[in-house]
Formats: sequence, C-alpha cells, structure tokens
Amino acid sequence: MRKNVLIQTVLAAMVFEAAVSFGAAAQNAPSTPEEREQKLIEMCEERVETMSRDFELEDWQAFYVDSILKHDYLEMQKEMEQLSRQRISNSSIYQDVQDKWAEQMDVAFRKVFNDTQWARYWKTGGEKAAKAREKRRLQAREALNPKEKGNKKHKK
Repeated sequence: MRKNVLIQTVLAAMVFEAAVSFGAAAQNAPSTPEEREQKLIEMCEERVETMSRDFELEDWQAFYVDSILKHDYLEMQKEMEQLSRQRISNSSIYQDVQDKWAEQMDVAFRKVFNDTQWARYWKTGGEKAAKAREKRRLQAREALNPKEKGNKKHKK
C-alpha cells in the first residue's frame, strides 16, 4: 500500500516545526539553527527519493522537486520561527503558514509533473490535503464573518 506522500511530508514538517517553535526538549531535536536547517534538508532529500520512486520522476524532475522542497520548507521554517520569536500562540496562525506553503508546493509540483505523475500525486494524498486546506480556509472565513455561515444554511 502506498504511503500518503503529501500528508506524510506535511506531518513530518509539522512535527519538526512543533519541536522548533515550541522548544521541545527531545534528545534528538536539533539545537542550533544550522542543525535545524540540516535536519530539514535531510528530510527534503528523503522525500525526493520517495517521490522519485513512487512517481517515477526523471532526473530533471527530481532536481526541481528537490529545489522546491528545500526552498519552500526553509522559507516556511523561517516564517514559523519568526512567529515563535513574536510569541504567537494561536495554532491556527501556524496552520495558515503551513497551508500557504503546502499550496505553493502543489502549484510548483503541478508545473513539474506530467499528467500521469500529477494524477498519482493527487490520488496518494494531494487531493485530500488540498480539501483539508480548503475546509480550514472556509472555517476561518466563516469565523470572521458569521453572516456567511447563516446565509449558506438558508440557501440549502
């Protein structure tokens, strides 16, 4: 059974970011910014290997996937660390950051993958993750504007 590639990647990033953002005291948690960056790069390289195998990527595609993952995860990490330094405690803000970068990665992957690879990626977790992001986006919008929620109920 194929592993859910996107969800696994996002979960790995969330676990890593939780350790970084909330100062987890795990023994193997990287303690310096350089160690955290190295750990993130290693995670990205593992994901590239998995995606290359699962989606039968050509060398040039693996190169782009590697670049996308490393760039986007490092930028997401910087954004999360900035929120942490600002002592932001609202978990939905961190989730919004993760969703923004996950969406950006999906857009970039779509440009790199052929139709068959994209369908496989979408089927193995991309679609489910995108739907979860959209659901969170709608819930946040409804929380900001409760009238929208009421209007939707009346339209049914």
